Amino acid sequence: MDCLAIANRALCSSSVSVQTQQQQATHLECTGTDMFKISSDVAVDQNKGIGIGAVLVDGDGLVVACRYGFKQGMFTVVEGEALAMVEGLKLCHERGSINIIAETDCQQLYWLLQRQETDLSYLGDTLREISEMKRNFQSLAFSWTPREGNAIADRLASVALSSFSPLSSSLGLPFDVNYVPSF
Repeated sequence: MDCLAIANRALCSSSVSVQTQQQQATHLECTGTDMFKISSDVAVDQNKGIGIGAVLVDGDGLVVACRYGFKQGMFTVVEGEALAMVEGLKLCHERGSINIIAETDCQQLYWLLQRQETDLSYLGDTLREISEMKRNFQSLAFSWTPREGNAIADRLASVALSSFSPLSSSLGLPFDVNYVPSF
């Protein structure tokens, strides 16, 4: 049933145009002391669900808070990336941050957010939720980073997926994310 539901939602999906994909995606950095960056990512297991990771950093690149957890179900990668961004924006709102850069390593999601077009696909509800969340912030800009630039959020999402952690927020990263084994 989950597969049929995803396929049905995907029927209305429009792909990102070739012209849009050939443009350069923008990578933004914090420019003020009151600006924060929320990096979000997703880990997908088609048989289980998704692990969501969002890391809030200040202008100096120091981790201020994080949000992570597991969602059961069948999701596409782009859908999972969008859900991870929603959770990251919720974290920013909870923390009272008002000048935000929302960063993703998913170019398709980045371009969907930049175009701000009405989307009737399976992503439409989540994209509308992100759009509606803009009113919670003084400024909200979207940024793209290569996968290596999103390593902490990626590890956080992987930990959430492997541990089936319920969605939660924390002021620090879990030990599993901080620990980098030496070889």
